[in-house]
Amino acid sequence: MCLTKKESVAYFWGGLGIVSMLSVVLLRFEDIPVGATEGHWLWIGRAFISLSISLVLMALLLSPSIKADKLGSLFSWTLIFLSSIEAVWGLLQLAGCAMPGNLLFTLTGTFNNPGPYSGYVAVGYMLCFNEWLRLKEKGGRTPVYFVVEIVLVLLLCVLIAAMSRAAWLAVVVSSVWLCFVRYSWHRRLSHYLHENKWKVISGGVMLLSVCVGLLCILGFVIKGNSALGRLFIWKLCIQAIAGQPLTGYGDGSFMHVCGVLQEKHFASGDYEAWEEYVAGIPEYAFNDYLQIAVEKGLLVLILFLAIICLAWYRAYRRKKYGFCAALMSLSVFAFFSYPLQIPVLQVTFYAIIGMCFWEDILRSRFWLVLIALCLGGTGWAICTDNSYSAYVNWKKDSRWYYNGKYEIAEEKYVRLYPLLKGNHNFLYEYGHILYELGKYEQSVDIVEEALELCNTQVVWYLQGMNYWKLNRYEEAEKCLIRSRNVLPIRIYSYYVLTKFYADPACFQPEKMKENARIVLTKEPKVMSKAIEDMREKVRALLEERERAVK
Repeated sequence: MCLTKKESVAYFWGGLGIVSMLSVVLLRFEDIPVGATEGHWLWIGRAFISLSISLVLMALLLSPSIKADKLGSLFSWTLIFLSSIEAVWGLLQLAGCAMPGNLLFTLTGTFNNPGPYSGYVAVGYMLCFNEWLRLKEKGGRTPVYFVVEIVLVLLLCVLIAAMSRAAWLAVVVSSVWLCFVRYSWHRRLSHYLHENKWKVISGGVMLLSVCVGLLCILGFVIKGNSALGRLFIWKLCIQAIAGQPLTGYGDGSFMHVCGVLQEKHFASGDYEAWEEYVAGIPEYAFNDYLQIAVEKGLLVLILFLAIICLAWYRAYRRKKYGFCAALMSLSVFAFFSYPLQIPVLQVTFYAIIGMCFWEDILRSRFWLVLIALCLGGTGWAICTDNSYSAYVNWKKDSRWYYNGKYEIAEEKYVRLYPLLKGNHNFLYEYGHILYELGKYEQSVDIVEEALELCNTQVVWYLQGMNYWKLNRYEEAEKCLIRSRNVLPIRIYSYYVLTKFYADPACFQPEKMKENARIVLTKEPKVMSKAIEDMREKVRALLEERERAVK
């Protein structure tokens, strides 16, 4: 079908808006701290404004009866192309020819962690697999078919190498479903079920048992501690949801809420040994649905799931099986990871949902303009409220903090405080600077703000040290005990408490001996030279106290 000049212009601008939005995955911002997402959000905000202009042009230039296939295909091929770039980049990282986004891992692509990277590659894999099946149905043996085959193999290699069980499960479930609808397995199964009912039921039970067994192997044999850690976080999430089920605790509250629950759980003393061993700092729920319920409540979660199901159904009814498989893959992945906390995957997720409704949207100029206004307004809000430049300055100025130049660092951090007071890492560094400069009262106020955002061991420790220096021993003891209760596996907390109870100003011999005993006998998560040094110092401290008593 030949396009008119107006339609060509509309499709060009529409495609440009889609590409600008999805290409955020290729960006890496080295000038801001690791883990900060402000650079990606700034690009996304500008892309939203660009996309809103594109949608307005499409509303003006396109006929309501125009088909949506072209932009849908462009969207799919753009994601396939971007995921293939990620795959090549990942293989270069494995070969040692490219630096990973995080030095703690070998394979991250342009991400900071192999988990979200695998989730993104899984989405590209499903779209690519759908195109491969479609081309194969047409006979294959074309240049495009062989290119898609090569990309499919690249994506599969990276998925296997990344060792993400969540991504593996997402790909397997989505691939089986895609083959089911592409090859009409459901019709064959229905016909066979009608003739061999009990054989199908018994075979299904056996297959389900095998699948459950494989899941147990994937979950607990491969990186078993990681699986147990997720179970522990989910346990805390369920407790949090039970406390405030309808409205949640507010955006960005997850880390504080679950940190408090974890502290209370360990403080009670009623817990299993493995929970202490696998506990960490719960920054994500490793289940986006639980995290939505904790922060926004069950009502928002139900609405969110309804939108996903409706989008999937609309795409299925229109035989947009590639979008169905991609949405299914990312939805399954979200059960075991945190894609909706990563800007790139969050935008990809909502863009796929949008493409599921794309034909409905394109039929009405009203919906096009309305969505364009929403995107434009959102993009404008993101750009005007973005603190990217503040994060750039923070990374530059933090060198004074890490080099121990606290006087200069304080001058820099004072200026950044109004812009970054919503970041708990910044508040911790600022509070630590004030502590090192002997400004304990000011440090207490800053650390208190950090504790409203997170409930971590290091922040409670810093607050305890502030109170200790201020000779407010009762408050110092409470803070140091809370620091210990957040992560009781950490021997350093018991070491600090031993020194605290040995202080003549707050001397408590029984508590000192009890904490010293734990330092000397507790099995650490990972043995290190630092733990050996702590034990030597505790032995020397006990000997010194015994001599003082004699």
